[in-house]
Amino acid sequence: FVASNRNERPTLFPGHVLHKTGLAAAGRAFQHHGHLRTCLIRDLGSESIELLELAIALNSRFEIKVNEDDVFLKRMGLYLNGAKQHGKDPVQYIGERLPFLSETRIREIMEEMKGISPPLKVKDLVSYVEWQQDRQ
Repeated sequence: FVASNRNERPTLFPGHVLHKTGLAAAGRAFQHHGHLRTCLIRDLGSESIELLELAIALNSRFEIKVNEDDVFLKRMGLYLNGAKQHGKDPVQYIGERLPFLSETRIREIMEEMKGISPPLKVKDLVSYVEWQQDRQ
């Protein structure tokens, strides 16, 4: 994130996304992998407490509302089942509920899902923060 003065809201860009928050999971993403495709849970082994800390840091640093279910894609499996039950296109159905994800990213997540845990990546957090900032 970069802000030239205190009155500007922080913005995100590759290489610095959440590193400055001091959180272990985000820091490891950039120290170890250095890119936005890093999976927070699968690649970094992030645990629930780290995700909670990350949500708090996002809220504090970027002054945005953080819905943990949305930002961490916790309802992805439910949304896939809901689309199936209602006979809806899953990409459109999920996109209506998680508008910060692109259609391309939703398709990627659906392809990469193993079990009930979606492949939450650093780039998903970036999209969420940017989407929340645009809404303010």
